Amino acid sequence: MLLLTLATRLPLMQEHLFSFDSVNLALSLREFDPAHHQPQPPGYPLFVAEARMVYWLAGTPERTFTVLKILISSLSVILLFVLARRMFPKWVGVAAAGLFFCNPVFWFVGLTSSLRLHLAMVTTLVAYCCWRAGSGEHRYFYAASLALGLGSGFRPELCLFLLPLWLWTAWQCRGKRLLLPNALLLLVATGSWIVALIIAYGGAGQMISSYHNYLLEQSQSVMAVAGGPGVEWRRMVGRAFLWNGLGVLP
Repeated sequence: MLLLTLATRLPLMQEHLFSFDSVNLALSLREFDPAHHQPQPPGYPLFVAEARMVYWLAGTPERTFTVLKILISSLSVILLFVLARRMFPKWVGVAAAGLFFCNPVFWFVGLTSSLRLHLAMVTTLVAYCCWRAGSGEHRYFYAASLALGLGSGFRPELCLFLLPLWLWTAWQCRGKRLLLPNALLLLVATGSWIVALIIAYGGAGQMISSYHNYLLEQSQSVMAVAGGPGVEWRRMVGRAFLWNGLGVLP
């Protein structure tokens, strides 16, 4: 899979950083200062830590992100294959991995954003652990809790989006004295990177203020609650329904 990813992605990789966000992430490799958008909010502390380890070997931000894009793309496809094979016959795993590998969105992100690729990798990893825990292998609930807590340090929205899956797994494992220790494990894993962010920002107040200002700066024109024009926020809502609705089409 790694060789196939190299063969199909590497020739198309850009020589320069793709976006302004990528520049912020590149700056954070030398100095992690989220208060000054190195990187942009919410800070992505574990991604920066991961990227710094690769940066030490790669030498430049461009090479660092290229290595991460290749590795995380490969891991995401492999994890999806393993998950689908666990849930269905083996041919389903092969088909799912093949379709995902060729998916235009995944392909594009694999060329432009090593950060966003973690959405696929962490989601699939948590789903795999939750499935096995819900199937009776309750020790995997600990792995799911740890993966969700730490994975959210790469993309914090994952904690919100995957929490229902974690709660479903907790319900499946009810009565096994697993809920409390796993809830604590999830809180500790999540709290570890939140505390790191608070320290980097210089306090919780500064962090919240930075998030608030960034949210208004990026979204005020399309947010009804922030006084955005009616036409703009209605268009954004319509696009959200359209984009998410595409996922249910055959």
